[in-house]
Amino acid sequence: MATRATAFRSAWSQFRDLQLESAELDARLILCAAAECSELSFITDPDVELTSPQLKTFETYVMRRCAREPVARLLGEREFWGLPFALGPDTLDPRADTEVLVEAVLEQVGKANGRLNVLDLGTGSGCILIALLRELSHAQGTGVDVSAGALRVAALNAERHGVGDRTNMRPGSWFQALPETSKKQFDVIVSNPPYITIEEMEALAPEVSLFDPPAALVAGVDGLDAYRVIIEGAQDYLSLTGFLAFELGAGQFDAVSALGRAAGLRVLGGRDDLAGHKRVILLGA
Repeated sequence: MATRATAFRSAWSQFRDLQLESAELDARLILCAAAECSELSFITDPDVELTSPQLKTFETYVMRRCAREPVARLLGEREFWGLPFALGPDTLDPRADTEVLVEAVLEQVGKANGRLNVLDLGTGSGCILIALLRELSHAQGTGVDVSAGALRVAALNAERHGVGDRTNMRPGSWFQALPETSKKQFDVIVSNPPYITIEEMEALAPEVSLFDPPAALVAGVDGLDAYRVIIEGAQDYLSLTGFLAFELGAGQFDAVSALGRAAGLRVLGGRDDLAGHKRVILLGA
């Protein structure tokens, strides 16, 4: 029988041969999930033998990771904003860079005490909206997604993290999902929309191109299609003092700024990610 240590070394070796960026971390996470042990337990008791079911699960996970399936999808969840979020085939695998969007919204909101109404367009797993609601105890949130599967995952995540009673999930495409009574009602509209060009899609890592839903990634020839639609409708739904916050793709800040100004919105600023790229833009009504 394989021990935790020998199984870990085997996976690490295979992942390293494939030049996976986080080979050691992936092997450790997969081993701990299959062996149903904590990382501390793995470190302190590496010679514990895996049971037959655990070894079978481990080998399946390794095979799937060698096919470039992300570890988060293997395990069914990803940590975002310090919280575990369930994933599904219709949701993006949240990236750490997206936390910059949450930070920018919280900074812009500041110390507002009154009730806030937040709209998340293309909510996916609900990670952005739920992170905001966890930080803003006085806020109500609406998540919109064209995928019913994504909305089911988002609703489960909202309940899991204690904000289900302040969250409303609505199926549909962008603002078409909202009733007329929602107009001028949102203080914050946030979105991490599709922003990859058709050409860029071909160069994405297999972990993204093969496993993230294409509809959540690609936005036309120039990557700006979703921004155009959202910006065009935003003024009808923003409150008088509301603002719009987008995650951006590389090099899109100036183009999205121009789209916002052309629609009568003010550019309130932006925020860089850890790599120094403009990752977020804020547009005011």
